[in-house]
Amino acid sequence: MLRRAAALQAAGDAPGAAALYRQVVAAEPRDAVAWALCGGALFAAGDGAAAVDALETAAMLAPQDDDIAVEYAIVLQAADQQLAARRRVH
Repeated sequence: MLRRAAALQAAGDAPGAAALYRQVVAAEPRDAVAWALCGGALFAAGDGAAAVDALETAAMLAPQDDDIAVEYAIVLQAADQQLAARRRVH
C-alpha cells in the first residue's frame, strides 16, 4: 500500500496518497516512516493541521530520526505561515 500511495503522490494525487497513508497508519500505528509520509501527503493536499499532527506523531515515534525532525519543522513553519495568511485575508 505504501508503494501505491507513493505512486499517487508522485502522479500529483496528494489527497489520494494521503487517504492510503491514513489506512497504513491505522493498520501500523507505530510506523514512524508511514506517519511522516502521511504528513507530507496531507501537507501537499492542503491540510496543514493534519500534516502537523501526523509529523508530530512520527517525531514522537522516532525521536532520533533527523529526517523526520527536519520535515516536521519545515511543515510546522509552513503551516503556521498558511494560517497567518488566512487570518490576514479574513
